[in-house]
Amino acid sequence: MLPSRVRKAEPPVLPLRREIDDYSRACERLIVAAGSLDAIAFTADEIEWIAYYAKEMTSLVDRLVQAPRPQGKHDRQTMRDYAQTSEALLRMKNLSNGERDSIRDSVADVIEKILDADQGQ
Repeated sequence: MLPSRVRKAEPPVLPLRREIDDYSRACERLIVAAGSLDAIAFTADEIEWIAYYAKEMTSLVDRLVQAPRPQGKHDRQTMRDYAQTSEALLRMKNLSNGERDSIRDSVADVIEKILDADQGQ
């Protein structure tokens, strides 16, 4: 038996793939833009896109079937970044548990700070 001071080493934390880091940053920028003092409210189309990608990212990490994507283009840079990074993640395979957790955290923030807040208006 090992002395109480000697512990097994924790497995190393693997770095997240660049695409997941990019997605997390795009979510953060979207949330910051939405919460700024001079923020322009999201349009109904933008809310539809935000909800679509939040659902798809949840489906990705839970391995569910992908839904049809809304049509249109994005005028805001934060929306283009969010859409582009979300699309990159939808093409990724073999996500680690840490990567799945990171995506879940970003989605939860977007849902709480944008989608749920939009429902309260």
